[in-house]
Amino acid sequence: MPRHRNYRLTAVVLILAVSAPTSFAADAQWSGWLGPNRDGWVSDFEPPAEWPEKLTKVWQVDVGTGYGSPLVAGDLVYQNHPNWGASASPIVDGDRVVVHFGNDDEGMLVTMNVADGKEVWTQGKDGASYSSPLLVEIHGVRQIVDWNHRAIVGVESQTGKQLWEFPFPHLTHNQNMPTPTFHNGRILLGGENRGVHSLEPQLKDGVWSVEDRWFQKQVALDMSTAVINGDLLFGFSHYNKGQLFCLDTESGDVLWQGPGRLGQNVAFLSIPGHVIALLDSGRLQVVKATGGSFDEVVSYPVADSPTWAPPVLLQQGVLIKDQTSLTYLSF
Repeated sequence: MPRHRNYRLTAVVLILAVSAPTSFAADAQWSGWLGPNRDGWVSDFEPPAEWPEKLTKVWQVDVGTGYGSPLVAGDLVYQNHPNWGASASPIVDGDRVVVHFGNDDEGMLVTMNVADGKEVWTQGKDGASYSSPLLVEIHGVRQIVDWNHRAIVGVESQTGKQLWEFPFPHLTHNQNMPTPTFHNGRILLGGENRGVHSLEPQLKDGVWSVEDRWFQKQVALDMSTAVINGDLLFGFSHYNKGQLFCLDTESGDVLWQGPGRLGQNVAFLSIPGHVIALLDSGRLQVVKATGGSFDEVVSYPVADSPTWAPPVLLQQGVLIKDQTSLTYLSF
């Protein structure tokens, strides 16, 4: 019998068909958490020469409560209704889907065939976390980076063999929430009240190890996942009741911090020259992607209720999920 028989993955999906006058581009794609590459970088969005004073509401539909990110395939939008639970997002690797099943005490990283759901391999017995796995290549090896309940680990994508690990267990509120960021061969990892680490997996003579390149404790990641723009990391620290920050990825130096008392969570996306920040208060900020100082270009009210779900940025507009509704706003 499959070892994961006691773990169940349930998905309720609402499909929205958009009429031709307000349809997206035929090739519009947003396949998962933080976009197609799970890095928050929106490669096909061209910032306007001048940002508009306000956004235009194209349509709004009631989809119920939940925190899932909308998915887009052509003219169809898929919205998931999960309300609570371990909120990690599965990731697709070719013809396989990878997800960490389990609870606080036990679980495993599982890879299944997308066609029939049959198990390909499983790895470990660690409990699950709220962080989502990454698919990256390090030293020529394609691998899954998975932050579980006990540690962040690198697992060979093809075989499920664990290559390396860095102990970083759950603490305090018991939520390893941010998805780690991968940049220039390093993994940027932060936790509540535990600052940010720059981890570099090393391979020498067939043996893997992890070097902690730098650690800083001036800012810390609680629930919000940071994004890369150039060689800068833009994130949201829970210190000072919530404030944006910019960090140099090479040195770990914090270059600036924005005003405090911003809220509890921010969902980020990265575009050429700018960072998009959706505050949980229902406001969308556009910030210059510079290390000089905090520079807000424009800010838009996009919802009348809390916005905890990550946004989707398309060529002509943005999808916003608030407490009960999904809204498409154009630039």
